[in-house]
Amino acid sequence: MDSEAQEQRTRAALEWDLLLERFAERCASRASAEYARALTPAPTRESAAVRLARTRQALALADSGHELPAREFPEITELLERVRAHGVGSGSELAGLTRVLELAKELRAFAKSHAESAPELTNAIRTDGALEPLRERLAASIEPDGQVADRAAPSLAAARAKKREVESDLKRRLTQMLGRYADLLQGQYYTEREGRYVLPVRSDAHLPVEGIVLGSSSSGGTLFVEPRELSELGNRLRLAEAEAAREEARVLGLLSTQVGELADPCEEAFFACIVADLCRAAARWAAETHS
Repeated sequence: MDSEAQEQRTRAALEWDLLLERFAERCASRASAEYARALTPAPTRESAAVRLARTRQALALADSGHELPAREFPEITELLERVRAHGVGSGSELAGLTRVLELAKELRAFAKSHAESAPELTNAIRTDGALEPLRERLAASIEPDGQVADRAAPSLAAARAKKREVESDLKRRLTQMLGRYADLLQGQYYTEREGRYVLPVRSDAHLPVEGIVLGSSSSGGTLFVEPRELSELGNRLRLAEAEAAREEARVLGLLSTQVGELADPCEEAFFACIVADLCRAAARWAAETHS
């Protein structure tokens, strides 16, 4: 019998896949759960002893009221591969990395506090403190929902302020037109078509609303018209939107470059979070089964 067949028989006898599923269910993060489901038996006695030592230390710390920090965090390996190749991460990806680095910071503090009593465990979750300035920069620049914050760069804040100013002026003018053209409209509202603000003009109106028709309703009873007198203001808004988008892209590019320079320590931090979650899950399972 070859080694692969022997391994398959051993895994079946141990109900390995079922054990891994029970293990994964106790992970705090979906990323950790996926790694748990992919675990293989320790290849050597020494590596098995290290795994066991980490679990025992995690369990002992939990019993003394010092459970490992663990919570949901995203998979970031795709982001790190992209920035290593000088690509750009999205706001949501960088927000996810921020969560990883925040957890890694907590793990560093945990490792420092328990290094003497849990050496194998703390060695596995210790990460590079040089990541802290990057974490601070990301936290200051990216909102938790992945939006680039105004505070990320003065030029971005200025571009967005200009966009809001033009948009406010345009909406004020549109509101005035709702009253002026009330008897020509299908309703007292304005909307957007193709990124432009338009009025819902009745196709059978006795007078036209001069401007560009940018669409119609499915019935054909409503024409969506950008009034000619607002075309210049609409153009200014598009230009302001483009400038804000360029500034946002510039910020994401700069942040991605900074992440790329520290991609290896970031990856180490990610796997430290994985190890911590796996050790915590193993300790919880051991406590539940009294094993």
